[in-house]
Amino acid sequence: MLAALSGSVSLSASWCSNYSKAKASDEKTRVEMPFDEQPGMVLESPSVPYVQVNVAELDASTLLAETPLPKGAAQFSSLHIVAGASAVARETAESLQRSVQNLGKAVTMYCWPSLDKQ
Repeated sequence: MLAALSGSVSLSASWCSNYSKAKASDEKTRVEMPFDEQPGMVLESPSVPYVQVNVAELDASTLLAETPLPKGAAQFSSLHIVAGASAVARETAESLQRSVQNLGKAVTMYCWPSLDKQ
C-alpha cells in the first residue's frame, strides 16, 4: 500500500510540474495588447490655480473671470450654486444668484438641509 501511495504522489508531482511548465511557456508566447500597456502622463506638469476671494466681495463676474473654461468653450452657459445650511450661506448664495441673473445667465440654486446632531 505504501508503494502504491508513493507512486501516486510522484505521478501527481510530475503532473503538477508539467502543468507549471506549460503555463510558463504560455506566458512567453502571450501577445501584448494595447490594453495591457500602462498609460503615460496626460499632462506633463498639471496645476490648478487657487484664487481666494472674500465672500463679501463675491459676485458672478469675479467668479466667471476666475474660473477656467472647459476645453473648447467660449463662455459658461449657466451657473449652479450650492448653499450650505446656515442663514449666512443662504444669503450669500442668493446674492450671488441675483448677480448671475443681472449678467443674463441661467442660474440654479441648491440648498443643503440642516443636519440634526444625534
